[in-house]
Amino acid sequence: MTATVTDKIQAINKLINENLLSIEPVKFQAIMSAAIWNVYKADEYKNVCQNILDFCHMKNSYEGIETPANPTLIIMLKDEKQKVVYCVKFNGEKVEILPIG
Repeated sequence: MTATVTDKIQAINKLINENLLSIEPVKFQAIMSAAIWNVYKADEYKNVCQNILDFCHMKNSYEGIETPANPTLIIMLKDEKQKVVYCVKFNGEKVEILPIG
């Protein structure tokens, strides 16, 4: 069964409300708990990134903010001590996970 757009938005909002995800739609940047990221399988990373990217586009559209056609999404992954441990880059096609430090 395919999740609807509403389901995807509700899932993202749930993570935001539980302080596990923070999104800055204008900058296409997010901060996520590394523990939550690690719940997903590697083949699901692209879908997670695409859902956050779509959330940014929808939020910006709702606010009347123009955005680039093909932005790069940046997700900073934080550990339990709130230290950024990885940076995820997503260009709409490829997910890159880069260690910090």
